[in-house]
Amino acid sequence: MKRPALWMVIFALSGFVASCDDDNERYDYREEPGAEYLALIHDLLEAMNMPRPVDAYCYPVYPGMASWADVKTFDDRLAATQIPQSIVERQSTQAVLQDIWEYPLLGNIDIFSFGSPYELMFDSYFAKNNAYNELRTRRDAADCILVRMERINPSATMDMIVSRAFEVLIAQDEILSLFTAGQKKSLARYALEKLSVRVEYSSLPMLRSTLNLLAKIMLSRNYPPFVNELNNNEDLQHFMETGMLKYENAKRITAYATAYTKSII
Repeated sequence: MKRPALWMVIFALSGFVASCDDDNERYDYREEPGAEYLALIHDLLEAMNMPRPVDAYCYPVYPGMASWADVKTFDDRLAATQIPQSIVERQSTQAVLQDIWEYPLLGNIDIFSFGSPYELMFDSYFAKNNAYNELRTRRDAADCILVRMERINPSATMDMIVSRAFEVLIAQDEILSLFTAGQKKSLARYALEKLSVRVEYSSLPMLRSTLNLLAKIMLSRNYPPFVNELNNNEDLQHFMETGMLKYENAKRITAYATAYTKSII
């Protein structure tokens, strides 16, 4: 009895993944990743914890490839990792998200932004990124992001870099605006679940992307208890501006976010 039940769950989940793409005439791009590329993204796929979309893009230059050494400057790397618009507009929304998940410079947002506003770092990497700008046009973007947030493996090797940077992406105002009120609560619940696992083996700076996401969700909903706290807490204001966080305010954000997920707002 257990095996049929398991297959029913797998079938239901696979349907949920597929259902977040609502414009099937787009999806005619296909590219098979080679063995070298799959080896380089192995840890990313482990952290992602879901099947790689068949229409995802394979970057022609990637850290670990010999060709990566030929693109030395920041501008050269931005140009070399830009996906042609003719490809990205034909991809499923999950594939567009995969393009961002595998983006060779994604992890830099979290690694190098300590003490700087996340938005400033994000804009420098994504302001002209075709995959990001395409994502903002997709009606099913929020559904597809929720599928990923539910499945992220918070104990995987690469989780502490890539999925944290992914949380920075989701926390952007233009992305959060794609979520309904109910979807924002689901997003907060998933973020809290990941946080509860990460907190067991992480220092406070390693948790700040999740705490930033939770704070941005509550601000986007104008959640009164948190808004009032923020207006009267200079240290918390400093965190929202710079990413610098004190332990007591990490606990406050978590407590407010937990209460928010149970509220009627």
